[in-house]
Amino acid sequence: MIVEPRGEEWIEKEGPKSNQDRALALDAATLSLLRAQVEMMKERAAAFGGQLVDDPFLFSHEPEGDVPWLPGSISQYFGRLRERVGLDHLKFKHLRSFMDTYGQEAGFSLAQVALRAGHDPAVASRITPAD
Repeated sequence: MIVEPRGEEWIEKEGPKSNQDRALALDAATLSLLRAQVEMMKERAAAFGGQLVDDPFLFSHEPEGDVPWLPGSISQYFGRLRERVGLDHLKFKHLRSFMDTYGQEAGFSLAQVALRAGHDPAVASRITPAD
């Protein structure tokens, strides 16, 4: 996990807050997209005359994949996008709640939704679909 303490350079931190490994349940479409991302990274590295480092970051601006996006980058991209489309009230964390609710409304079990989000089913049980 990459963290960027206030006023300091980013660091790679071991594990999540609970110091327990987490497993994510990924469907075939998501796995396909991730594989395509890795292939694109390999092609980009080759175009620059190099190759990916061992265990590259999946999202990196560097051809070799050795430097991750800065931790705040996604939040900045999301903020710009929501302003552009007029959804200033929407927070990045709302997307995770949406995924939980939508998954349950779509008929997935609580355990499936929790695994997909990478959290404990007890956490997902606090987020119930709207009637």
